[in-house]
Amino acid sequence: MPHTLGVPGCPKCKGVGVFDGPPREIFRQDGSTMSYPTVIRCSCLEKPADASSGDDAAKPDAQQRAAGEKD
Repeated sequence: MPHTLGVPGCPKCKGVGVFDGPPREIFRQDGSTMSYPTVIRCSCLEKPADASSGDDAAKPDAQQRAAGEKD
C-alpha cells in the first residue's frame, strides 16, 4: 500500500491529504495574467478537539515541571 498523508479511502482527497483548489490568478506589470495551481487541505487531516484536551489534563503544567515540583 502506498504511503498516504490523509485518511486512506477518503472520498474527497483519496488519501493524499490535499485536493486541487481554484487557480490563483495574478496580474503582471505588463497587464497580462498568470495563474498558479493551488491545493486545499482536506478535512480528514484535522484532529478532533477532544483528543488533545484529555492528554493535557493528565500532565503537570510547564511551570511545575520547570520548578521540579511533583503532584
